[in-house]
Amino acid sequence: MPRRPLRESLAALPARLPGTARELPGRTRRLVQPRGRTPRLGFATVRGRSMEPTLHEGDRLLVAWDLPPRAGRMALVQLPDGPDGARPLSVKRVSGPDPQDPGSWWVERDNPREGVDSWQAGGVPDADVRARVLTRVPDVGSMLRSPVFLAVAGWGLSRRTSLRRRRG
Repeated sequence: MPRRPLRESLAALPARLPGTARELPGRTRRLVQPRGRTPRLGFATVRGRSMEPTLHEGDRLLVAWDLPPRAGRMALVQLPDGPDGARPLSVKRVSGPDPQDPGSWWVERDNPREGVDSWQAGGVPDADVRARVLTRVPDVGSMLRSPVFLAVAGWGLSRRTSLRRRRG
C-alpha cells in the first residue's frame, strides 16, 4: 500500500474521527477552536504586597495574554490613572462583571491593607484586563535549598552508595 504524504493524512484525520467539533463538549470545543486570537504565554513578576498572602514580592507568574478574565481567578490589569499618574500593570483577583457597568470587571486585592482595587478605582474596562494568571512558577533555587529536597536528595545518595556496597 503506498504511503500518503503527511499533509494528506492530517487533512483526512477529521473525517476519520467520530463527530465534528460542534458535537464536542464546550470546554473541548474551546481548546480545538479558539475564539479570536490565540493566547500568548509569558511571565510576570509580582511587585508589592496587595496580593499577600496568596502572592509575595518576587513571585513569578505564568500568564496567558489575550485570554478573557474568569471570575475568581487572578489577572493582570491596567488600573485607571491615579492622582500621581499612570499605574503599572497589577495582579488582581477578578470578582466578576461590574454590576454598574456591563463592559467592566470588578477586581479586588487579597490584602485589604495594601494596594488599590475596584473599591477605590471603580470597574476595570474589558480592554484593560490584559492577561489571565495561569499559575505561580516555583523558584527552583529555593526549592533546591529547601530542607525537604535536601533530605530526599541525601536519602537518595545514601541509598545509592549502600547499593554499590552490596554489589561490590
